Amino acid sequence: MGGNSGLINLIWTLLSLGYGAPGPWTEEDRTEDPAPTFIELLERATGIDSMRANPAGAASWIPPDFDLAKFTQDLQSSGAFEIADMSRPIRKATDAALEQARADAAMFCDRLNTIGRVLEELRDEEIPWLKALSVLAPQSAFDRSSLIRNMLILRTLAGGDALAMIAALVESEHARFKAIGEIRAALPQHGAILRADTQQRLAKLPPTKAAEVQADVARYLSEHPETAKALAFAPAPGQERQR
Repeated sequence: MGGNSGLINLIWTLLSLGYGAPGPWTEEDRTEDPAPTFIELLERATGIDSMRANPAGAASWIPPDFDLAKFTQDLQSSGAFEIADMSRPIRKATDAALEQARADAAMFCDRLNTIGRVLEELRDEEIPWLKALSVLAPQSAFDRSSLIRNMLILRTLAGGDALAMIAALVESEHARFKAIGEIRAALPQHGAILRADTQQRLAKLPPTKAAEVQADVARYLSEHPETAKALAFAPAPGQERQR
């Protein structure tokens, strides 16, 4: 975080937000060593700085006019940083809202996280928004409660329609990416070939080596029909599997 001054700025801002004060977005550093601002630290932690710095790739995940300070203020007004009564969003939620928040939490921390991890492996590059998901991943009962609370707040901010669109997309892609991850884990000797550009990588191999990779993948799919089905490689009835 850039030394003690970065930690001081972070704590100061979180306390300000937690007790309802405006975020000191332009507050001057009170220490001798230069420190990043809270927004800079938050952008770094969530990967937004990487998204902005890579206009050819990951930056497409956020709109060019995205204002993190305003979004943080919206989170504050929704109770995301509240310290005095942290349980208020859960206490006021209906049973149906809590069930939906649990489903939202599972989508973000399980299925969406799986898709992101496999994408990173396939592209052999870091996907910035996975940093945010890793921060959300619950490790204890308190973490799970906090995550459900955060999902209640996020649904209030983003709206049900937006989260429903994300959930539909994740649901349609999760099985396929999970299957890809399973194949890569089962065939680590071919990990450098089984990437997003597998066909191009195969074409550069000697014919015997390319045939070996294809045979190993075909054998695995034959032994794991559910994985093959998820990848749409299942044969029609009465036909042999095709690659």
